[in-house]
Amino acid sequence: NATSEKNISVSTNSIKMNGAGREIEFIAGIAGRVKVNFAHNSTTAEDPRTLSIMQNGAVVGSAAAEPGSAGTAEADVAVGSVVITVSDSVNITDIAFTPSASAEVVEVTANWNEPGIVSFNTDNIVCGTVTYSKAQFCPRIAGILAGLPMTRSATYYSIPEADSITESEDPEADVAGGHLILINDGENIKIASETNSYHSLATGDTEDMKSIKTIESMDLIRDDIRTTFENEYIGINNSYDNKAIFVGAVRQYFSELVKEGVLYDEYNNTADIDIEAQRSYLATKYDVSKMSDAEILTANTGKNVFISADIQLCDAIENLTFGVLMS
Repeated sequence: NATSEKNISVSTNSIKMNGAGREIEFIAGIAGRVKVNFAHNSTTAEDPRTLSIMQNGAVVGSAAAEPGSAGTAEADVAVGSVVITVSDSVNITDIAFTPSASAEVVEVTANWNEPGIVSFNTDNIVCGTVTYSKAQFCPRIAGILAGLPMTRSATYYSIPEADSITESEDPEADVAGGHLILINDGENIKIASETNSYHSLATGDTEDMKSIKTIESMDLIRDDIRTTFENEYIGINNSYDNKAIFVGAVRQYFSELVKEGVLYDEYNNTADIDIEAQRSYLATKYDVSKMSDAEILTANTGKNVFISADIQLCDAIENLTFGVLMS
């Protein structure tokens, strides 16, 4: 949910869309123009990836992106359901909805199931003499989430200016359904749980993927390592020494993340050259059946660097089990 007189940013986080033909849907509360930025996140696929914007069963806008590049699709849409369909290996980086010029207030409701999207679902937030809809209160929630340090989740974050809300009839069900809601504990209005909209997990994903803090940590690590690799390593010789230097830099980065509370302090957070990935790559070129791990480790891998990491993210405290024995 979001509101603005001129522009609605439905999402500013990267949405991982894994699996061909995936669809996401949002409800436009008024006619306007939807703009979707996306990226082809595979550099090995030969064919382009497509994104389509559909309404009432018809494609109203589409675009394609070549491997490793980005694309933008735009379309004018009417009031109602807008479906965005993506092919495999596509990351949606932003969805913006610009209402018609005559619109003053627009509310967009989305039925999301994505780790990169937060679905705020508490209405009628009373602050003094002003009552805010859930759409109007979204900037306040966004500000809270953006301002929190990595050592703090939004769970039980108090909103002191709020006097009352329309309370959820079933808070546990709302949270389980992927909604971030406010609750009233009798003294304070606060965020019930820092959950994102990812309520129906894909195979292989774990419960901690429902956490905003977890996804923010994952995004931070991915973006920092990718930026460092692109800025400092792409273009230099792919020697074993340079691979080792990169691995050392990643390990040092993990050590800093432990100090910052992003990674768990009692776990051996580490990275290394991925021997099995290198073995698989080399096997496409010649027989590696008699090569030792040490030989695979130092082998020439052309333009490719294969690294694997083993880390544990540090979650936030939410639940307490406290047993008392009275004698």
